[in-house]
Amino acid sequence: MRAFVPPGVVLDGELVFCERGRTNFALLQRRVTAGRQLLRGARELPAHYANFDLLVDAGGESVLDMHWSSVVPG
Repeated sequence: MRAFVPPGVVLDGELVFCERGRTNFALLQRRVTAGRQLLRGARELPAHYANFDLLVDAGGESVLDMHWSSVVPG
């Protein structure tokens, strides 16, 4: 993520696991409780980060009170 997100930016999102084209919460729960098997599980079934919101822009300004049309291009 560091290669794509400028320093100072704060994002809101979550880890998701996909199976057959759908998210699978049970797989997330299994990963959270993996203990010693964490690294093996990460290799076998990688997680993905789904970003939902931009909270703070690269200039350090909060965008929480901005209307979405002024934040989203186009």
